[in-house]
Amino acid sequence: RHGPDVVLRPSVGAADAQKNIAQLKIAIARLNAAPKSGEWISGPVVGNIPAGVRSSIMPKSADTQQLVEDVVQRSLRPILGAQFTENEGERMIARAYNPRLDEATNADRLGRLQTSLQRALDAKKAAALYFEKNGTLEGYQGVRTITGDDIINDAGLSARGSPTSSGGWTDLGGGVRIREKR
Repeated sequence: RHGPDVVLRPSVGAADAQKNIAQLKIAIARLNAAPKSGEWISGPVVGNIPAGVRSSIMPKSADTQQLVEDVVQRSLRPILGAQFTENEGERMIARAYNPRLDEATNADRLGRLQTSLQRALDAKKAAALYFEKNGTLEGYQGVRTITGDDIINDAGLSARGSPTSSGGWTDLGGGVRIREKR
């Protein structure tokens, strides 16, 4: 009999995962406040400044990006378990936060990631509670396995969730392209 990852027993790793998810709110708040404060956190100019220079002249921008990277890396291990890889984390960070995009876009992406991570954590908690009560997952009807791709897709951060345009055509992923009538 195998239960959910021991780190996600309701009393063990879930609190740390929840704290990490909550820290995304700090990054989202900074991004949302930037236009009003006149500070630049992200955007085409900011994102093209080398990281070493940016950390000196725009410390809040560099710190926000580092916060996102740290939170995603620390949150995914307890939620996804041992199968989580560094490569998955890097893909998720790249899709959730891009310092070359404007603050509103990054805030929206991080908000969707935060919601998706919370759903994944809740699913793991539900499985852990079921296992504690029943001593097995036999008969459990909820989600048993969550991957990095599941979180990316749920957050709308996959290629399909982020259409790209080229020459008037929009690539929706999966070989599907559309073009608006002119």
